[in-house]
Amino acid sequence: MAGGLPYYTSMHYCGSSDYSLGASLVRLGSAGEGGHCPSRIQVAPAKPFRAGDHVGSALRGLDDVRRPPELDSQLGMLAYSTPSGGCGGISIRESSERFVVSEVLAGRPPEGPLPTFAVTKVNRNTIDVAEELGRRLGCRIKFWGLKDKRSISTQIMQCARPRAPGGSVRGDGWVARPIGLWGELGPEHFAGNSFRISISARGPEGGRCQSALRAAGDSLASRTIANFFGYQRFGAVNQNHIIGRCLVKRAEGCPRRDELRSIPARVRKLQVNAYQSYLFNLALSRVLLENGELPLRSSLSHRVVRKPFERALEEPIAGPADGVTLVPSAPVPGYSYRSRGDAYSRALDEVMREEGISPRDFYVDDMQEVSAEGGWRPAVVLGRLEARGDGELIRINMLLQRGSYATVVLREALKPEDPVASGFTA
Repeated sequence: MAGGLPYYTSMHYCGSSDYSLGASLVRLGSAGEGGHCPSRIQVAPAKPFRAGDHVGSALRGLDDVRRPPELDSQLGMLAYSTPSGGCGGISIRESSERFVVSEVLAGRPPEGPLPTFAVTKVNRNTIDVAEELGRRLGCRIKFWGLKDKRSISTQIMQCARPRAPGGSVRGDGWVARPIGLWGELGPEHFAGNSFRISISARGPEGGRCQSALRAAGDSLASRTIANFFGYQRFGAVNQNHIIGRCLVKRAEGCPRRDELRSIPARVRKLQVNAYQSYLFNLALSRVLLENGELPLRSSLSHRVVRKPFERALEEPIAGPADGVTLVPSAPVPGYSYRSRGDAYSRALDEVMREEGISPRDFYVDDMQEVSAEGGWRPAVVLGRLEARGDGELIRINMLLQRGSYATVVLREALKPEDPVASGFTA
């Protein structure tokens, strides 16, 4: 079935400028593009995912409207979690100015000695900008999430060691504005991301799109949208998980270990994360297809902020959240994974069995820097969405919990026939 890793692909790694947001290994292209390539990596097909009898029957029962496109299946998103018919042929990224992303802080940051910046970038990937800023400042730069390359995005970046504060720093397609000396930040200091997206939709199609987006907003409010890892997680050419599988599991057709080590360590780690994400998506799809919806009961629940903060990035607010809510959690595979016997664990157990992967494989003895512990992730997306017509534009405001993808929510609303042409990929 189409949910596996079915393609043979030739890849070239030509240095840091060639991996994109989502940390794709490389661009596809000639070896001469951008200079001499030190290595050429070929990846043979991995064993494809094959649905169990119940899942296969559910897939065969899907009508064309609800059957995801081929790319979605390749990334493990085998189903939709909402019934709306969508509106195909719409691009969500006609220009970067129409896709604006900003991190949202979860309260007042800690005081400390570390220079901290609000970095705004246009059509640049997060990793390259962080490396360029680090070279300019003479320190290692930390950040807490990869933002869409094809966007205007603002996010926090921080020097990993104390240094004298300075003024703004500018580079090609980015500017870093100092916002203070803060203590060391961690994921717990970020509530999520806000999005301002404008799409063109004319005539009857515009009306259908507005209706589909309103329905997606209702689904967000009722916590019924599956929290898949989105297209960006898999890189510019949607191949990260294939290399990630080779990193954790030696298999026929995989590159030699010395070839894999030629990839920067940070990129290798993200490729392993992409393979974890692929398995998570397959398991979540299995739960959807076998149950018709996502069970609200799990062996673990996530405690999440009910009303994420909405102040601007430069104006964090103090005080606790005004409420929390509990949502079911689904396991992310890794070396610490232990099945708990709930529907989400059973689905992952079956997917890993069919993939020929065990939790122990994620502890990579000869390349420990890419080992992945695994964990738990909310099974549903939390956030809110508002959409309104403005002439020939539909303006979308969205606020999502950290780790969720705007493209996953828009995928449920619009159900694009061609995610690449519609601007969903990195």
